[in-house]
Amino acid sequence: ANLGNLIESHHPAFAHTQLLQLETRHGFAFALRRALALVETRFVLVVQHDRIVTRPFDLRRALSAFDEIASCKYICFQTRQTVGGAHQARVRSRANGSHVKFPPPLLLQADSSSTTTTTTLPTPSIAPLAFWYDSTHVAEVAHYREFVFQETMRRERGITDVDGPGTGVRLKLGDFVEDTVGHQLLDAVKTRGFA
Repeated sequence: ANLGNLIESHHPAFAHTQLLQLETRHGFAFALRRALALVETRFVLVVQHDRIVTRPFDLRRALSAFDEIASCKYICFQTRQTVGGAHQARVRSRANGSHVKFPPPLLLQADSSSTTTTTTLPTPSIAPLAFWYDSTHVAEVAHYREFVFQETMRRERGITDVDGPGTGVRLKLGDFVEDTVGHQLLDAVKTRGFA
């Protein structure tokens, strides 16, 4: 109700915000899929209800990484699970003895057109993840639609949102992306490494 009130009162922080209230429980993945149907931009910023952003960051700079790094389709912002080698340790512990070699992080150059001075924000870096975290992240909308939700394949097979296991799709109603796609990515990295 509070968010709805802020949007309806035309609060400047929510000037371009639409509140989508679903009539039934969909779970995180399918609620996100419903919201993505309304997105008209190249990117989507996903912030879960139980996460807060505690440090300033240069979103424009992060978005420029998608053009600079061809394989970049998703950027997860740091959490306790991803900061300072925690992600690598988590992946190695789940790798059941298989060795996963992580490429080094890439430093992003400061954006000279940014109005934020480089002294106020640290130089960001991009490090490959072997897992899809539902935590605060930005992603290409097309990547979500095709890679995560496999919309083209779903249409071709006539699969509906409530179809269950055995349909060949990654997600079903009630799933979290992290619990399904995240584990599939981890399995692929354990088997083939980073491509």
